[in-house]
Amino acid sequence: MRLLISCQKKLSSSALMQHIERRLHFALDRFSGLVREVKVRVFDENGPKGGADKVVRAVVLLENGEGIRIESRGADLYGTADWLADRLKAAIARACERRKGWRSTRIGREMEWA
Repeated sequence: MRLLISCQKKLSSSALMQHIERRLHFALDRFSGLVREVKVRVFDENGPKGGADKVVRAVVLLENGEGIRIESRGADLYGTADWLADRLKAAIARACERRKGWRSTRIGREMEWA
């Protein structure tokens, strides 16, 4: 899995970049064989006015050629990146379920063994 992160210069910090990279690796590690590339872009939508206008956008390219795009907005970039990582994990899990044609749930697994 290749991870590319681009950030506006005024928002860029090594701590933020490490946080985004760590959160995405934790969220997407179990899908590493299915994810070809993740591109993340961090920017301030309307400049230094303040408010909930910080955007974290991710585009994921899966091995089967399918693409997933998720965008998160908020005032706090760390919280926005966390939300984005959780949503990406859920979106890729849904794409895997569609691909396999079945849904694995805890109840379903317990019933298989009954």
